[in-house]
Amino acid sequence: MARDSIQRRKEAEKLLSKIEKLEDLFESAKVSDNRTEELSNSIQLNYIQLWEYAKDTLFKSIFLNAKDTRNTIAHKTDSDNFWEDTFAKLESDFKKILSKKTELEKFAEKFSENKSKQRFEKYADKEQFGDQRNRKKIVNALDDVFKNDLSEDEKSEFPPSSEIISQTADNISADLKEYIGNHDKLSENVQTDILDWSEKVLTEIDITTNAHFEEEQKYIQNLRGIGGFDFFENLEEHEREYKKIATSDKNFDMQHYQKMLQADVSKIMGKQKNAETIKYKDAYFQALLKSLIENFNERKAEFEQKLIDEKRKQFLKELYEKIENFKRLEEVLQPFIDDLGHGYLWDLSNAPFRNLGFDILAKYASLLKNDKALQEFSELLGKQSITSKNIEKKIIEETVIKSSYHPKPAQSGNLVGFEYSDDISRVLPSEISLLNVPELENLFYLRFAEKQLLSYKYSQMQAMQYSEKQQRKINTSKEENQTGPIIICVDTSGSMQGTPEQTAKIATFALAKIAIKEHRKCFLISFSTGIETLDMSDFKKSNALETLVNFLNKSFNGGTDATPALAECLRQLKTENYKNADVLMISDFVMSSLPQNIKDSIKSEQENGTYFYSLVIGNSANNQAIECFDENIIYNPYNESSRKEFYKKIRQIATKKKVSNQRNSSPTPHNLQSSATKTTRD
Repeated sequence: MARDSIQRRKEAEKLLSKIEKLEDLFESAKVSDNRTEELSNSIQLNYIQLWEYAKDTLFKSIFLNAKDTRNTIAHKTDSDNFWEDTFAKLESDFKKILSKKTELEKFAEKFSENKSKQRFEKYADKEQFGDQRNRKKIVNALDDVFKNDLSEDEKSEFPPSSEIISQTADNISADLKEYIGNHDKLSENVQTDILDWSEKVLTEIDITTNAHFEEEQKYIQNLRGIGGFDFFENLEEHEREYKKIATSDKNFDMQHYQKMLQADVSKIMGKQKNAETIKYKDAYFQALLKSLIENFNERKAEFEQKLIDEKRKQFLKELYEKIENFKRLEEVLQPFIDDLGHGYLWDLSNAPFRNLGFDILAKYASLLKNDKALQEFSELLGKQSITSKNIEKKIIEETVIKSSYHPKPAQSGNLVGFEYSDDISRVLPSEISLLNVPELENLFYLRFAEKQLLSYKYSQMQAMQYSEKQQRKINTSKEENQTGPIIICVDTSGSMQGTPEQTAKIATFALAKIAIKEHRKCFLISFSTGIETLDMSDFKKSNALETLVNFLNKSFNGGTDATPALAECLRQLKTENYKNADVLMISDFVMSSLPQNIKDSIKSEQENGTYFYSLVIGNSANNQAIECFDENIIYNPYNESSRKEFYKKIRQIATKKKVSNQRNSSPTPHNLQSSATKTTRD
């Protein structure tokens, strides 16, 4: 349900509540003895409040009758003649308002669009949260708790049977409420968590409480079937039985009632079993039973409240932690948020992901922030020489001469038929008559606004010309350079442990963030003696975020065999998604040279325009293993001269790519280069 629909539902519900309050007051006023000054003041006050609220709602138009009445009441100084002078008019005007009640009910009956809220409104336990209308009131009030633009007086009130929810909302700090209120999607998540928790905890408490008090409740139920005479005759036995199952440390004093009974019975002459004695025993037994039940119910309520308070404290602690985790996730994963959505991040805020992922993501986000060289290199990848001809829509303005026809001044002409218009001078009397019926007055104004009033049509019309500027869209071709997909091969063998491992992870994390931010496809292949793959194109559907976290947490070990990784890379280059990809291999390249068939396949892809880069970490690389790459970039983050060479190298690559892009995008003698043209290699 859109936000304006939610607002309409809230406003309709508030207006209905105020109308129903006035209904009760007018019903009370039907009895002449009830017509006191207090009742008259209450009617007037509620009537004034009805208009004061209605005038700021989307339903203002149907309460216009209340406006004049409200003004009459507000400026009236003589309260003594209310019942004689004012009440009849007030009652008459209120009946007109009641005729609009059905319209309000239609809006108040709408369900929330949020599936969790809707489920609560439709199916939450009636005994715990009231009927459907009551449950919708709860949802309205909870939603308003996190509305920063509403004053306390403007917010919906929590109805009865919602204490667990209202008290939980009250326990959230003002600062946190403000933060939640500034994030609409987060607010929805928090609200549904509160509703779900409330349902769950009340069910759990109901089960726990019934189990705790089961035997005592059965004992009290059995007492209801015992007469007073039999009870006091076997009092000691009843006391022993009760002490065994009683849930309170403080024993209920049954002897007290026995002593009071004996004091009264001793005054009775005759046999102990006579009718008068039985009457006394029944009376004292009923008093004892009533007191026992009250004591039981009080202890049961205290027990339930204690459980609720304990569970609420735990829930709020977890909620606070979850929101803090959400803040951290939002900061660390800013580029992913559009793809993932706040609801997905909210789910990730729970264990086990929060324990597994937050620290590692924050760590590599921090390392990346401080390593400008790797950031710059990551942004360079994928900015390849792909020239595409896009169709761009351009808006142009042009002047058009138009004619419109109007009746000649002071002449009606010949009547030739009817048409719809907003010309009052030509409107049919039947349309004007709508103004005389209060219920149809708004219909007249609606037709007038929409130029749908049935009107006379005349034949003598004169043409009037005027100029009008119009906008028209045309298609123009525009050539632009695109950023393409990326394939990353990461060496996770044992020789990469330490600084090389950390550098490889920072680069991978950087590329993942950039790919998602720029909506570029990104494929990760990690290898040692075998390979693991991860398509990071859709983080939500493939659970790639969790897999990326697992990769960042992974300890590098094992031997090195790059052949399977490059074979998978070459296979991906044949697919539709990655046919124009740049390839990056991150390794210390402490490995044997590559098989000839792999080298030949790489050369073939290079001829088709694919760039192969190697990020060589350290200075122990096997030159025969890296000779087939287009660019070999050596990087050592803790060696200043190496860092300078790294910067120099990536700027050289950037310049070469720029030149290549310009060459590919320049016109040929006959036509512009199409997107199918292969990249010219340096």
